[in-house]
Amino acid sequence: NPLDIHNNNTLGIIIDIQENSMNLNSDISLYDIRGREIKKWNNILFSEGRQRVILNDIMFLPISSGIYFLSFNNKSIPIVINN
Repeated sequence: NPLDIHNNNTLGIIIDIQENSMNLNSDISLYDIRGREIKKWNNILFSEGRQRVILNDIMFLPISSGIYFLSFNNKSIPIVINN
């Protein structure tokens, strides 16, 4: 699971970015299993290769345990959140 929830109101994800596979400046959205958008983070800067991306302002996300999806540049990765 490429996800870390931190006590300081941030969410860390580990993603792999392939060369020329995506725009280096993108948005990331968190969706529930029914496809409803929960949260969107704008203008996230990516670089090529494996990296950790830190997303802020997660304190009030209405998330219960389950499967969710992170979507960026027409790619989607499933994540499991245990609360």
